[in-house]
Amino acid sequence: KTITVQMSPACGGMGFRMTASPNPAINYINVTIDKETADVVKLSKIETISYRLYDINSATIIKQWVFDNTSNKHQLNVNDVKEGHYILVVQKDKYQRTTQIIISR
Repeated sequence: KTITVQMSPACGGMGFRMTASPNPAINYINVTIDKETADVVKLSKIETISYRLYDINSATIIKQWVFDNTSNKHQLNVNDVKEGHYILVVQKDKYQRTTQIIISR
């Protein structure tokens, strides 16, 4: 199953869309960022894209990844993360999107 997070009017249509799959995940989460607004497209390639995986119950950061802003597709290894429900947060500069992720083996 693929989860897509759409831009909402509350964020002024600014930012980007994030797609994460598969969900539930087993070992990897494939994330695609698209539908970027002009402000996001203008970000420097030396900026970073950060991902944080939070435990949905404790809000504790379980795992983090950081990539150069040179690709909008990333594979996140969650092989060492226990089964459960999580929140995945992706951030590019001041723009951020979140989605719920389930890890099930």
